[in-house]
Amino acid sequence: MALIVTPGTLFRRSDFYLQLAGMFAAGVPIIQALEMLAKNRSSGKYRIHLRTVIDRLNQGFTFKEALEGTGSWLPQFDHALIGAGEQSGRLDQCLKMLGNYYQQMGSLSREVIMGTLYPLFLINLALLIFPTRFLTGIFLNNGVERFVQNKLIVFGIFYGIVIALLLLGNARFGTFWRDTLAAIGDAIPVLGKARKNLALARFCASLEALLSAGVPVIESWTLAANACGSTPIRKAVAQAMPRVHAGATPAEVVQQMPIFPDVFRSLYATGEVSGQLDGTLMRLHTLFEENARVKFQAFREWTPRLVFLVIAVLIGYQIINFYLGYFDNINKIIQ
Repeated sequence: MALIVTPGTLFRRSDFYLQLAGMFAAGVPIIQALEMLAKNRSSGKYRIHLRTVIDRLNQGFTFKEALEGTGSWLPQFDHALIGAGEQSGRLDQCLKMLGNYYQQMGSLSREVIMGTLYPLFLINLALLIFPTRFLTGIFLNNGVERFVQNKLIVFGIFYGIVIALLLLGNARFGTFWRDTLAAIGDAIPVLGKARKNLALARFCASLEALLSAGVPVIESWTLAANACGSTPIRKAVAQAMPRVHAGATPAEVVQQMPIFPDVFRSLYATGEVSGQLDGTLMRLHTLFEENARVKFQAFREWTPRLVFLVIAVLIGYQIINFYLGYFDNINKIIQ
């Protein structure tokens, strides 16, 4: 998979699945549908992988086996859902589920990124202004060169740290760092709750799609936990699955998993007993997604205010420091 999954990547994956689902629903054979997508210019990087998939299908492999033979350009979650769709005869529905899932994830990811642009602008403005002695030096001491050198160093360090954090948070070799950064993010007020609700929304959507496609319960829970992006949820599910292997139902096990809120545990048990678990999981997905949106909105609103406050404090400090030095010089002259 890509090192950093952007909203554009998620939307392209959504388009790929939705187009493929539409062709299957229209009765187009799988190989012909893939050939049509491979010829489509919008397929982009998918073309190379699709050619390999077509070749493997012609050799007699199933669709899931053909996809797995092309490497890790698609997540394990996708492979499991596609395999379940093939076995159950609901491949078009499973592809549509994947298309809708990645469309939702792409929209939410775009909203989060757009919400960080204004705070990022304010941070860049603060880095440009402070310390003010380099800025005032441009006019008082002809210090343009010194100002430019200082800002190149400051911005180089800042964006070097940002890029390093992105790499550590997404690279395959960065599991420890990814978990550490996630724990730091979860500890930030408001943002931590938003991240938890987002992970729960992803977990519910993934679990509903997998169970509806006929994937076994234990595998569905494991894949959904891996797809939700939350280390605490992934670890909690991994620790609980042996009890399901031993004969306990997920509804029984989830009651002893504090990582899930009361509303999830209660509604999941009700959905499992009533046989309406798919509808229950989608309602939970909507609930947690809305909670995440509200929290992210609050975080987006308060972050610029906090940055403004920090900048105001720094400006006040610079003004006080200036006048202290000014009056100190006057006192020295008088003495």
